[in-house]
Amino acid sequence: MIGYLDTLTFLNILRGNAPKETPRLTQQSSLDRVFQLFGCETESERLELLEMLYAIELFQEEPDDFMVLYAKRLGHEASEAELTKLEIELKNAACQTTAKYFYRNLSCKSMAHILL
Repeated sequence: MIGYLDTLTFLNILRGNAPKETPRLTQQSSLDRVFQLFGCETESERLELLEMLYAIELFQEEPDDFMVLYAKRLGHEASEAELTKLEIELKNAACQTTAKYFYRNLSCKSMAHILL
């Protein structure tokens, strides 16, 4: 989880936020501040961010309740191949969203330097 928080912190530093803001997000009861910190203005942006956060949590924590629900969805206990496929899909989705935020925030930071 440390690497996960470091990645999110780096994305927010590029956005001009203080490094201490991201760890505090884990202690928030409202998602409004999370969406504000990441600049999520539309419903689809909010959903994409939440999907990224949940995906990261799923492949890092492997919660038992999720695995039970996943097995119910499959109709059987997940095989090693099915779990590997799920993990790849989750990681790909999380990496794509992380890269999107990275480049968006990097371009905003670069534009700020140009304008100054």
